[in-house]
Amino acid sequence: VLRQLRINPMLVFGGLVMPNSMVIGLAIGSLVRKLTNDVERYVPFWSGVFAGYSLWMFVVMLRALG
Repeated sequence: VLRQLRINPMLVFGGLVMPNSMVIGLAIGSLVRKLTNDVERYVPFWSGVFAGYSLWMFVVMLRALG
């Protein structure tokens, strides 16, 4: 079915394995990407958002260990 819809099965598998919060964030990000005309203008902002989320995951991991 996925091949008939031209959807990569590995992307669907990755979405099933990822946590829901990350999948929702990626879906919202792809929707915003489709709605914006000048993508290069927003690259620094979204890079910062992604880096901030990565740092937050690191802090949560450290708290879980301690």
